[in-house]
Amino acid sequence: MSDAKIKVSVALRPSLVNRLDRVAVVRGLSRSQLITDMIEAGLDDEELVAKTVSDPVVFPAMVQAFAQPGVMRALLDAMKADVTQEQLNLFQQAVATIEKKSPRNKVQIKERRRRQPGKPP
Repeated sequence: MSDAKIKVSVALRPSLVNRLDRVAVVRGLSRSQLITDMIEAGLDDEELVAKTVSDPVVFPAMVQAFAQPGVMRALLDAMKADVTQEQLNLFQQAVATIEKKSPRNKVQIKERRRRQPGKPP
């Protein structure tokens, strides 16, 4: 297998390029190397998210479990984690983001919410 690099071109907002450049300078890397490092670091996570949201059993079960009031707090308490309300909110935002990334499950989630009294669809 060859490790030859393939050039890939992307268009980025100037504000994002400025942020990349600031981090690259601090880390002593070129912009290209920083972007490569970031992609390599984040791709494993994205592959796991893609696998999770596409699983017809695991994803709906996770969404349903984490959507129940107090479930996340109970899990964190069981792990003896000292979690702030801000961190709990961040986790809930992450779960919501994962929900949005799963078009196949959007209909199921919307239907389940519609059936819950007092909850908007």
